[in-house]
Amino acid sequence: MTGDFRARGPAGEVGAHVEWGTRRLFGELLRRYRQHRAMTQEELARQAGISARQVRDLETGRTARPRPSTVQLLADALGLADTERERFYQAALAIAPPAPASPPMPSGPPRAIPRQLPTRPARFVGRIRELAKLRGSMPSTDVDGRMPVVAISGPGGIGKSWLALRWAHDNLETFPDGQLYVNLRGFDPVAEPMPAAVALRGFLDALGVPPEAAPAEPEALAGRYRSVAAGRRVLVVLDNARDTAHVTPLLPGGDSATVLVTSRRRLTGLVTTHGAIPVRLGLLDDDEARGLLAGGLGQQAAAEPDSVTDILAHCAGLPLALSIAAARAATHPDLPLAALARQLRDDATRLDYLDTDDLTASLRAVFAASCRALTPDAARVFTLLGLAVGPDIGGAAATSLAGSPPAACRVTMRELTDAHLVEQHAVDRYRLHDLVRVYAAECAQSTVERHDALRRLFDHYAELAEAAERHRDPDEAIEPAEPGDFAKREEAVAWFRAEHAVLVATCQQAAKVGFDRHACRLARSLRFHLEDGGHWDELTAVQGTAIGAARRLGDPAAEGNACDSLARAYARLRRYDEAEAHYRRAVDLFRAVADAVGEAHAQRGLGGLCARHGRHDEAFAHNQRAIDLYQAAGHVSGQAKALNNMAFLSAMSGEHQRALALCEEALGFLTASPHRSPEAAIWGTLGFVHQQRGDHRQAIASYRHAVDITRELGERYNEGYCLCRLAEAYEALGDHSAAREARQRALEIFEEIGHPDADEVRAALS
Repeated sequence: MTGDFRARGPAGEVGAHVEWGTRRLFGELLRRYRQHRAMTQEELARQAGISARQVRDLETGRTARPRPSTVQLLADALGLADTERERFYQAALAIAPPAPASPPMPSGPPRAIPRQLPTRPARFVGRIRELAKLRGSMPSTDVDGRMPVVAISGPGGIGKSWLALRWAHDNLETFPDGQLYVNLRGFDPVAEPMPAAVALRGFLDALGVPPEAAPAEPEALAGRYRSVAAGRRVLVVLDNARDTAHVTPLLPGGDSATVLVTSRRRLTGLVTTHGAIPVRLGLLDDDEARGLLAGGLGQQAAAEPDSVTDILAHCAGLPLALSIAAARAATHPDLPLAALARQLRDDATRLDYLDTDDLTASLRAVFAASCRALTPDAARVFTLLGLAVGPDIGGAAATSLAGSPPAACRVTMRELTDAHLVEQHAVDRYRLHDLVRVYAAECAQSTVERHDALRRLFDHYAELAEAAERHRDPDEAIEPAEPGDFAKREEAVAWFRAEHAVLVATCQQAAKVGFDRHACRLARSLRFHLEDGGHWDELTAVQGTAIGAARRLGDPAAEGNACDSLARAYARLRRYDEAEAHYRRAVDLFRAVADAVGEAHAQRGLGGLCARHGRHDEAFAHNQRAIDLYQAAGHVSGQAKALNNMAFLSAMSGEHQRALALCEEALGFLTASPHRSPEAAIWGTLGFVHQQRGDHRQAIASYRHAVDITRELGERYNEGYCLCRLAEAYEALGDHSAAREARQRALEIFEEIGHPDADEVRAALS
């Protein structure tokens, strides 16, 4: 407002002549403010979200005492601030409600009505569930009921204060005796936490207690505060509390006040001892995040939708990050959003572009403030967690990384989860928000413990992966399984699945940071898990990484293992020339180090490739060489697999009886084998032999047996392959419905694992 208006404002012209306790004064004040802003009654109503009739009735004095929420909406719509807003509120409060039949005589001075809430949050979006929980936790104001304490917790930048203030402004009428607010600075980037005594003196002052009447002792101060607040329907917002002890002296007690506490800690003590209702804030969902970002970007959002999607991905649902990104775009309107998206894409620079000149609104400062509140050991472990790659980390891996006893690590991880720096999203599994992870990784680069911590972590994963392989694929393991590894194969399979993304990322990381031996060990242990699950891109990437690591180590055996695994992957992907080159390289490497079993594996793989290309003589020769090598090494399951290959070649050549005999011989080798994968392959070959002989019923029985075993073992590609052969047998028998069902199941598998065989199956179905 201008100085002239203040001089000639409603209070100056009317205050001396009109009593403040009338409706007409408030109406006159409302009309003067509206006219000064050149607004019609309809425009004001639209801005405030009320009806034009309400505005008319208030200005003419027809409406009784207006609701506090209506006064708040009008003040916001008029843009009132400071003195003007206070005058507006006082005018509304001075309107007396209808008098009772026998009005009580007032005693003493009138109560002070505090109005300490900061402004309503701008561009608030979402939080529908949380607002509903807050609304449902409040008892009705027209019945006696204990008003609650609500603990709103979540990581820094998640919008806890915004939620508390939004709900408070929406429910002003519930608290006719006022609203108290204090920022306790529990996690302030620059200032120390506010002592409870300082906050208490501010509250007493707002409640009308003269400074000289406030006790000096903290306990007496808290007692006086509780006495003054007793019986008042007042809202107390304790923002940014450090912990439960920080909050406890500020609880007004009694049944009439409601307390909203926000903190980066879970405040479990407040829930336990004071019955606080916990409300935990998570990340914004995609629609909410898009709405918040679009509200700050304006027309830019519609002009560059792809860049908006990129920015959303890099801000990962954190409201503060989204607000900073929108502010950067708004303050650099000449730059396209694509430029901001590029800046946020790189982990090395992302936090640079999510900083501002205000430390309370800069991500690094927010995260650093959370870390400063940790115990030294928790701060150390948080930094080390920045070294771990992958989407999450298990409790045992975190213990290895920390280099501390399991019990101590559990306590530390609990502190980190209570501080909302780490989330426990499953039993004994933890993860960091993307931006928190970037910050932790930055801190980890300079820690002196970095190398030793990485070694402990890589040792943990390599040893467990080898143990899991010994149970998952005992025929292929370097050493026999030990009782302490895993109780049974199913546990090993479950472990590989749970750690899948972590193991792949850790293998790549180990090679990148100079732990080549660990990279080779992880790649070897992962090969069949990745192959059976159809994870082709990851399989080829991991084995390619292992080849490079083995060459840097000068380890031909490790390189041979990686070449053999990569050749198997290329063969499945129909990249036959590359597969053959890697198989031949593996043969040479294994032969150079006299690794008979390794060479036999590669020879058998070459035999399969030759068979696919119709080079049957070469195929027989490679498989026979494999059998000889397996026999010399005493490798039983390898002999069974090579014999099975010979049986398949015999069936392709029309030698059905020889094929059946070879299958029976191969099955005989497996009577004492703990692994059933070779058995599934042999039953698949038997199905092929019977189909070639025209015995389609026997072929169906054999194929179904193979399908059951591969499904039990989780060998997705082999299951799909056997289902395709089963479909052919059903068709030969005239059962087209069963054939279609088998092909449909095969198609689902091949599409799921991204295998090129899906195109052929899809064509057959159509």
